[in-house]
Amino acid sequence: MRRIPLIALLAVFSVGLAPTSVDAQLSFRGVEFWGGQYAWSGDDVEPLQAGFRGGFGLYGELTRGLAVGLEGVTGGFDSPGVGPADRIRWDDAETNLVVRQALADRAGIHPFVEGRFGWTRISTTAPGETPGDVIVIEEDGLSYGAEVGVEVPLNRRARVVAAAGATIRDYGDAELGGVGLENTTFSGTRWGFRIGIAIGRAVD
Repeated sequence: MRRIPLIALLAVFSVGLAPTSVDAQLSFRGVEFWGGQYAWSGDDVEPLQAGFRGGFGLYGELTRGLAVGLEGVTGGFDSPGVGPADRIRWDDAETNLVVRQALADRAGIHPFVEGRFGWTRISTTAPGETPGDVIVIEEDGLSYGAEVGVEVPLNRRARVVAAAGATIRDYGDAELGGVGLENTTFSGTRWGFRIGIAIGRAVD
């Protein structure tokens, strides 16, 4: 499983650092805020439910259509409860390197594709079987994936951004038996859609 994230990371860097022009330089593009609904797929994550996620990103521009960004994401999801808990609430945090390529002139409505690679953490605090006991779980992993979307200009500086896609999560050997999941090599796919606002440098 660890070889695939390395391949994805190399692909992201190769796209982001490709010399599209001799004079290509990284310049500040703007910021982006978004929210969306994301579900889970995979045998290991079958009990995990869909949940809301929100993100904030800072983006720089290499060329008119090629951007590189750093994104922070937070959200949550539920899993079935064990013991006295009806359900267990999880926190879901992620930090991503994002490479986005516009597929048409950014001055108008245009589609884009993006690749992403990053770090992810899922964590929860749940009551134990014995009254007063508390189970704390934190699992760190790698995430890598892709999205397709569209940008709709509102004016020269603001755009609506909508996208859908999926990221593969790989947490390695996870200790989840205390919350009713298997202690196993834990991986799955997080997929969904999002919509947000991008604000930044004017686009002519």
